[in-house]
Amino acid sequence: LRGGAGIVTVACPATILDTVASFEPTYLTLPLDSDADGRIKASAVHALLEKSFDVIALGPGLAQSDELATFVRELMN
Repeated sequence: LRGGAGIVTVACPATILDTVASFEPTYLTLPLDSDADGRIKASAVHALLEKSFDVIALGPGLAQSDELATFVRELMN
């Protein structure tokens, strides 16, 4: 039997990266561009698409903005 997620990378706004990284030291982190309110910018999708991930999970707590909606749409396409 095997269990676990293997290597986990948490992508989050760069402004909160240090806080997120402090929660679990075994997680890798990926900073994403964000707006002045800390919401992920649409352009941040490129940081995720440049990497190779088996699974991507979104949320909770994504907030709401036009940029973020574009980010999610582009990521799902």
